[in-house]
Amino acid sequence: MVSKLTRALFVLIVTPCTAVAWGPDGHKITATIATANLTPQAQAGVRALLGGQTLADVSTWADEIKSNPKYRWADRLHYANVELGSKAFTLSRDCQGDKCVVAAILKYAHVLREPKADRAAKAEALRFLTHFVADVHQPLHVSHAHDKGGNDVKVFFFNQNTDLHKVWDSLLIRRAKKP
Repeated sequence: MVSKLTRALFVLIVTPCTAVAWGPDGHKITATIATANLTPQAQAGVRALLGGQTLADVSTWADEIKSNPKYRWADRLHYANVELGSKAFTLSRDCQGDKCVVAAILKYAHVLREPKADRAAKAEALRFLTHFVADVHQPLHVSHAHDKGGNDVKVFFFNQNTDLHKVWDSLLIRRAKKP
């Protein structure tokens, strides 16, 4: 019998690192910018809804839960594949069954506005929304399926063989943070 720890380690080894969108730094930066643009009343509402946590605190939650089978359904919500050759995103064409980041943003924004939604549903919606809004600000999360959002585009970045998606997700930010 294979232990849960062994299975978890196997999943970590075989899962590409680029599956994490933006990387923690990008999500926290985006959430910090969003918070700075909220009114003091909205900031207080966020803290109350999130039990004292900030948007930056919860900004990586949607990536952290990817290994939880309960949330496997949310994997497709981190990106949208635009049809090759198209000049714009079209929800009906590029988001079949509302399984993409754009539809997720619309859905969770609606949950937050819904007076009948309970506190737990609104808190989860805010965690997803914080993460997904950051995801769409990483250009390769609304991209083409043929190169897996840049994951299949090999590049050489500051003496490192990597892929275009990883450059956008974390390497540009890490490079900018260096003294």
